[in-house]
Amino acid sequence: MAIAVTHELKTWVEYFEQILSGSKKFELRLNDRNFQVGDLAKLTEYDVESKYYSGRYITIKITSVLQNDESLGLVNGFCILSFDIVEIDLREWISVVCQLPAESSIVQCKIQHCSTKGTKEYLLVKVAEDDCAWRTADDNSEVDYSWTVTHWKENILDAKEAPLEIKEAKLKQASSDFQQACNDRLARKEAEGYTGWDGEHPSQDLVEQIITDAKIVLYAPNKCNAKSLLDIGNRAMMLWHRITKNELK
Repeated sequence: MAIAVTHELKTWVEYFEQILSGSKKFELRLNDRNFQVGDLAKLTEYDVESKYYSGRYITIKITSVLQNDESLGLVNGFCILSFDIVEIDLREWISVVCQLPAESSIVQCKIQHCSTKGTKEYLLVKVAEDDCAWRTADDNSEVDYSWTVTHWKENILDAKEAPLEIKEAKLKQASSDFQQACNDRLARKEAEGYTGWDGEHPSQDLVEQIITDAKIVLYAPNKCNAKSLLDIGNRAMMLWHRITKNELK
């Protein structure tokens, strides 16, 4: 059985945004890596003009490889990859010249060798010691002086390993943000004359509207926006209100 591999691929900003929005569902690539179905590819956002990696990436799983078909305009050596998105990381690199992370925080860092100029990525801890500015997150050892930290970005904590208070704080903040956005959306719609209370829109209509919006999110994500998601949330809240009033029993 073939072993799936992970490919690191530059992706221009324009195409990265198209994949992120869902409007681009394939990759046209030079097949110099022997792409196989089941392989993973890390599409890293790359600015051609500045020759700079933003730090954002999308990990995809290859579902089909179309190649050696000149009738489709595929010249020799090129292929079309279909894929499913596995992971999205939109954290951007921050230059240490512009900003440093808080002391004792664990961050993902890009380090560069002083002589070879080669780069690596490590989880490091920012410290404030007389003779040491960074330590490794795994064993707390000093970063060798032949390496220089150039960029950093926040570390993503695994949900299973994150301390309970961190998970609770994130949930509370997310809930608060969503509630505020829903309230703002409700106020705007009410000012336009829309209402979901007092029977103007029966429960069945609310359910059908939720299903319609949910189908857009599922089958046409490029047409979905924050307003659609807020409308789903507000209509679900209205249904919850009716249930508590025994109006669906």
